[in-house]
Amino acid sequence: MNYPDSSRNLDAAGICVCMVKNMNKLVYINLVVKLLLPCAAISAQDKTEITECKLPEIRDELAKRVEADQVARKSLGKLDRNDKDYKKKELELVNRTVKIDKKNAAWLKKQVKKHGWLGKTLVGKEGAHNAWLLAQHADLDPKFQKHCLELMTKMPDGEVAQSDIAYLTDRVLVAENKPQRYGTQVHYPNGKVEVREVEDPENLNKRRLSVGLGSVEEYLKIFEKVDRS
Repeated sequence: MNYPDSSRNLDAAGICVCMVKNMNKLVYINLVVKLLLPCAAISAQDKTEITECKLPEIRDELAKRVEADQVARKSLGKLDRNDKDYKKKELELVNRTVKIDKKNAAWLKKQVKKHGWLGKTLVGKEGAHNAWLLAQHADLDPKFQKHCLELMTKMPDGEVAQSDIAYLTDRVLVAENKPQRYGTQVHYPNGKVEVREVEDPENLNKRRLSVGLGSVEEYLKIFEKVDRS
């Protein structure tokens, strides 16, 4: 089953908080993440893919960790900026999310060292996607994050989603202060969402389409819709 870019969830339906280091301080920006579960009913074929994997216990643990990841980020997205205790609550939730990310990265590092990259054969299609999400949020360990990307790119066809590789590729490039390739990472330099610097911008949409992502114009509309809500 394909997960089209236009039907991505915003956090647990929603907005994800990306943690990054900036001037030795932890700051965060809102970032749309990939769809974790399709809206459509799961087909018999998909159910078979979910149940048939070599490491079902690791698959189940991945699901639990992603759920905790998304709950924390969804809580941040629900904060009322007009609340007199907004800053205090925001800081508490940011610290909570950072702790979750650190624990998830440490756990994933152990599993990867033991089993190699957790692709579809080992943990199923959804499990492989969840493994990517933990790596995508391992911003506080950029060396490990890049290692995950290297492992994913070496996997056989069908083991990992090309769109997942695209997202992590951009995440790693941006962390290295380099132009991204697929335009998945955004920022708000003037209060309006913009795609961070990209290489060869004229062919950006071609690259996005080649990995199953929609046009960058449609992608930005998702952020704009969230900003207006």
